[in-house]
Amino acid sequence: MHGTVHWVNLLTVHQRLYQRSGGRLGHRLIRLRFLLLRTTGRRTGQPRTVPLLHLPDGDRVILVASQGGLPTNPQWYGNLVADPKVEIRVGRNSRVMTARTASPGTDAYAPTVALAGVAKPATTI
Repeated sequence: MHGTVHWVNLLTVHQRLYQRSGGRLGHRLIRLRFLLLRTTGRRTGQPRTVPLLHLPDGDRVILVASQGGLPTNPQWYGNLVADPKVEIRVGRNSRVMTARTASPGTDAYAPTVALAGVAKPATTI
């Protein structure tokens, strides 16, 4: 549990750095690409922001709802299902997008699994 607290604190610091620097800092961390995803809380209606790893795919952005490999989906995924209108910030650039789940049989599913190397629910925005 002690290590989990430090990991959560690191993510909070990372998110605040990303937001307060206007995207100048925090969009790349240890060669990984991060974005800030802003959703609307499905219960509260309040804006929720979370830093996430992402995979660019042309005009689309692929997010994997893995929650570190846990068997449940992260809260942000439930927010997307309830209201797919989102705002993303990649570096200094923000844009409004509409999210959709990439499921088997959709055009986004194969690249999602291929790029991410996982078979968890994924969201394409």
